[in-house]
Amino acid sequence: MTGKSDILIAGGYGMVGRKMATNLAQDYPNHVVIGGRNVETASRVASELGHGVRARHIDVRDRDSVDEAMRGIGTVVSCVAQPETPHLLLASVSEGCGYTDIAPMALKRPAYPDALKAEAVDSGARIILGAGLVPGISNVFARMGADRVGPVDSIESACLLSLGDEYGSDSKGFVAEEIVTAFKATINGENVLARPFTGPKRIEFAPPLGVLTAYLFPFSDQIYYPVTLGARTAVSRLALLPQWVPGLLSVLLPLTRSGLAKRRSGTSGRLGALMAWLKRKYNDLDWWGVHVEVRGLGGVQKASVQGHGQASGTALSAAAFVRALVEGEVDRPGIWTADQVVPVGPFLTRLAAHGLVPTIEVSERANHLSRRYAA
Repeated sequence: MTGKSDILIAGGYGMVGRKMATNLAQDYPNHVVIGGRNVETASRVASELGHGVRARHIDVRDRDSVDEAMRGIGTVVSCVAQPETPHLLLASVSEGCGYTDIAPMALKRPAYPDALKAEAVDSGARIILGAGLVPGISNVFARMGADRVGPVDSIESACLLSLGDEYGSDSKGFVAEEIVTAFKATINGENVLARPFTGPKRIEFAPPLGVLTAYLFPFSDQIYYPVTLGARTAVSRLALLPQWVPGLLSVLLPLTRSGLAKRRSGTSGRLGALMAWLKRKYNDLDWWGVHVEVRGLGGVQKASVQGHGQASGTALSAAAFVRALVEGEVDRPGIWTADQVVPVGPFLTRLAAHGLVPTIEVSERANHLSRRYAA
């Protein structure tokens, strides 16, 4: 690695960032930089990780701080929510860097303008939007399904989370905000108004999880598929463990949504107390999962993967995206979603190296074959 070859992990001492730094530092010694507002914490974590990991101050709210932190950086991954003006992404575009992020993206965020996309092409920047579970792994599964059974008619993704798991403040804030926010989903080519924890559907994860009920939720991967993969229907759902909780929310939210929306916090008051109690009661329940069903002219593909500890799963996914950027597997400059530019094979191989092997079921319409196997 030469030139601007360092990898900046903004928020690298957080729950996911530290796991990602551990994963990347072994293969890219002396090139991983942990960035954050607290340099002392970043320095301590860098020292603990070894492999030449370094610390650097960065405040993503301050463009001058971001510009200073970009010295020698060739690849950026953001583990922190960016402000309304995404300074880190903008700096990555102007510097011609590789970039991805795991921070949840709200559906209400406006699309990046064509001028910024053109600037990324001109500078050579390779921007991948969303590198976690959903979006992230879900996009790669959607690409795999589109390649196998396309042209695509529908893509339905589902994310499984457990209330006993550990979550960072940004993730908690995202759920608190989106749980009370109506959003639009694309169904049969039309934008349909939807609300979180409605539209239940039974989703079959691999054993030992089995069939779980998932509810509509505003994960941002669903807004891109009609454009990137030609889907006429694109919806995302959320399943929660224990399973009685989403059923309760589907009844409770219509009664309390107005009050929660006024407070702009989905975890305040009695609901917040309930969630805190559930975290204590089910602190050993930490399953996560991603399930994507793609229907197309050639049949149906269902792909799912699951594991323990969503922070670990997110870090492994994001590290696989970073490797795709560093190794030049993503070589098209511009602003993309993962289903547009990330090669499926190497990505799945990197997940499998850590025990995350997806289960894939394909029903081919042409010859009426149905098979289930691990990829």
